[in-house]
Amino acid sequence: FLSTALTAAGLRTGLVSTAISRVGGIQRAAAAHQTTPEAPALQRALRDMVEAGDEAAAVESTSHGLQLERVGAINFASAIYTTFSPDHLDFHANLDEYRAAKAKLVARTVGSAASRARHLPRVVVVHASDPAVQPFAAAAEAAGLQVARFDAYSEHEVLINGVKAELHLSMPGRINAANAAAALTLVAAWGLPLPAAIAAVEGEVGPPGRSQLISGTQPFRVIVDFAHTGPSLTASVAVARGLCAPAGRLLLVTGAAGERDPGRRTAVGQAATGADLVWVADEDPRGEDPNHIAEQIRAAYLAATPRPGSSLHILHDRAAAIRAAISAAQPGDVVLLAGKGHERTIERDGVDKEWDEAATAQSVLSSLGYSPKL
Repeated sequence: FLSTALTAAGLRTGLVSTAISRVGGIQRAAAAHQTTPEAPALQRALRDMVEAGDEAAAVESTSHGLQLERVGAINFASAIYTTFSPDHLDFHANLDEYRAAKAKLVARTVGSAASRARHLPRVVVVHASDPAVQPFAAAAEAAGLQVARFDAYSEHEVLINGVKAELHLSMPGRINAANAAAALTLVAAWGLPLPAAIAAVEGEVGPPGRSQLISGTQPFRVIVDFAHTGPSLTASVAVARGLCAPAGRLLLVTGAAGERDPGRRTAVGQAATGADLVWVADEDPRGEDPNHIAEQIRAAYLAATPRPGSSLHILHDRAAAIRAAISAAQPGDVVLLAGKGHERTIERDGVDKEWDEAATAQSVLSSLGYSPKL
């Protein structure tokens, strides 16, 4: 959204993110399971952008990227905090350390001269109604930075730089409205043409694996989404539930990665209670026992009071789980395939197996007699 919005507003902007990159207006899939590349690769990407005529770069900066100084040589023109919740506690010793790593983004914006070339103010954009990001706003204000705020009251009603507005996005759900409002808030705070940015953002279909509808002749919806943490799965489930017919059900395939913060499994299990039928499948077990991962998700699911009449099944073979969910779908239902999104491999015991979630879903639909919509 930010790359699209700024480019439409007259500031051609490249992109480095989890799912895709953009250099000189050319979009490519991300090469690896790494949101913020190692410093030499990131600097090479930025140099490629300069040589391709880009004037700015939107760089998704993770706590790993900040803590390990992958962005250590970068002075940011501005920063955006969409949300903050417990995660990556396999890497950070505790929540305070995780928060401190995220706060480094404010520090990297304080000394920036990057925005001065175009006389743009240094801004830290935060979610207005999320108390978890307010410490970052306070740190920005204490450092003399401008703070701008966004919010999403519904799928269409948003707050852009403190002003209420309407958005009609191609991507469904309140979570996407919030992300779009965050991007547009920076456009407005920088004094760039907002109407052009809004029009471009409303037409943005998003990267593969993010609220991606698998269109076909089936009488139910199939959505592929990267949601792989408790908060993101909760948001994705809410989007999918909103697309169900009045009597429709939500069928969910989910899981959790091995050798990562085990707290994710509890959070994913809790979020899965928003579905009617759940299949727990392998995501990236790595060197960990997939049964152990799945049982932790199941325990959290059962402890969190599932919906009446709902059920959870463990089916490690992800392709088989997707087939089971789609085969069980009825008219008006929504099938949500969560956790892999855009990723092109499943890692198990040190081996990366090729994987394509959207293509697998499309293959299952075709085998059941449904045709793609062109």
